[in-house]
Amino acid sequence: MRICDEMRGAELGDKRLSNRAVEIVRQMASAPAKSFPKATGDDSSLEATYRFLNNAAVEPEAILAPHYRATAERCAQSDTVIIAHDTTELRFSGQRTDLGWLTTVDYGFLGHFALAMDINRVPLGIAGMRTLFREHDRVPHNGGKRPPREERESRRWMELVSEVEERFAGVGKAIHVMDREADFYELLVPMLATNCRFVIRAQFDRATELGTIREEAEAAPVRLKRTVEISARPRAQQPKKARQHPPRKARVANLKASATSVTILRATMVSRKLPASLKINVVRVFEVDTPDGCEPVEWLLLTTEKIKTARDISVVIDAYCARWVIEEYFKALKTGCGFEKRQLENRHALLNALALFTPIAWRLLLLRSLARERTDTPAADALTPLQLRILQRHERTQLRADATVLEAMLAVAALGGHIKNNGPPGWQVLGRGLEDLLLMERGAALVKM
Repeated sequence: MRICDEMRGAELGDKRLSNRAVEIVRQMASAPAKSFPKATGDDSSLEATYRFLNNAAVEPEAILAPHYRATAERCAQSDTVIIAHDTTELRFSGQRTDLGWLTTVDYGFLGHFALAMDINRVPLGIAGMRTLFREHDRVPHNGGKRPPREERESRRWMELVSEVEERFAGVGKAIHVMDREADFYELLVPMLATNCRFVIRAQFDRATELGTIREEAEAAPVRLKRTVEISARPRAQQPKKARQHPPRKARVANLKASATSVTILRATMVSRKLPASLKINVVRVFEVDTPDGCEPVEWLLLTTEKIKTARDISVVIDAYCARWVIEEYFKALKTGCGFEKRQLENRHALLNALALFTPIAWRLLLLRSLARERTDTPAADALTPLQLRILQRHERTQLRADATVLEAMLAVAALGGHIKNNGPPGWQVLGRGLEDLLLMERGAALVKM
């Protein structure tokens, strides 16, 4: 699998621009965390890269179109596809032209992504992306009134769902998975109306015909006991997020689960044009025997999936747990690819650069995910034959001919300076190793020419 293939066929109005997109991705994939000057290697390539990024005729969606098509093709081969939706803040230092704000002192924009993966959490590609800029002169609405729906940032959730559903037309196997920020009535209504499959963590204890969601879920009998690996969570930089999502250590949690169907009622602040009630399934997941000093896990999951059996409930829980893979994708984009360090001066260039780095970050995530989730997968499923031969012959790695993808990832990380006894490699060391491997592959290919 070559990362350049994710860019081939981009319709940018000029074949030379399409070829340049492939070349830039090849160069940046060879050194994902390096600056453009260091990755391009010479002044002419650097100038061509900047011209491409600033070209008004080049648009991010056109750049990403081939990757979207390739993602859809990979998804078509899986029986069930999980689409994890989430938003990340992309921050940049220094003054930039027409860049939005994130806080009173931070500038940047929001990147809203849909990451496709199979039921084993192996990432299949980015299924869609949208960006949001908060304008500096935006006037807050007075009187506590909600802004019109078309002006709300929350519209991005349904817009991206619709985009993914249209892009995956005929696949029909996608389960959209979202965290608490997506729990709003205006999203649930159209998703149910269009038969979208979803698992969304509830943020609000909504009123139902018989009480509230929590009351009905707590009254349902326990139908499943299982353990789940809870990921570590660092301390958030913003005070509000630190309160909502306190830091925690990774652990294995003992969980119980119950499930029931409820009819939720439309809140008074919601438009009366929407249905007065919605019938939906709810899975309650709660932790028992929580270690001292840890906050117990408890989720209320709203879903369209079946809840008749313990197996059905387990599928819903697994789908929600898979959402955390997109957090790793954001680390691959920010740390592995160093996107927030890009010294580009305007919005258009930054968005084009984001489109180029989007599949590169996916490729980094794929390598690490295959190594973690499918330890016995052949290395040939993740690396090219030439890359494998280099790792077999390099004195620092000496990879076995029948190596697994886990062994291949550790070999790549070793090129970046990773030591096995130090635990799993992080994004930076893995990025450095992949950079060295791709540079050696390029050199070997040139020798053959």
